[in-house]
Amino acid sequence: MNIGENDDGNNFTFLGVQLGYTLNTAMGEGNYRVTYEGSPNSAFSDPSGTRLETRHAVIISFDQQFGDIIGGWIRCGTQTDDAAINYKSIY
Repeated sequence: MNIGENDDGNNFTFLGVQLGYTLNTAMGEGNYRVTYEGSPNSAFSDPSGTRLETRHAVIISFDQQFGDIIGGWIRCGTQTDDAAINYKSIY
């Protein structure tokens, strides 16, 4: 998807894909996902502001029922840090 102008004033393309799997067990339903997000365009300033870089991130997300009223989830992710970013990892 062409996003238009970013904070650096550069046009960029956003790519995103999510693969998911749902599993039904005796405990309940579980959903398991891997997400890729990024931009193939060198449209983001590096930390020094002298070059343009791409951005890419991968996130995994799991949620699982543990019976009728209890469930849990976890989400973790990381992104490249060639471009100036607000975070490197989430968890």
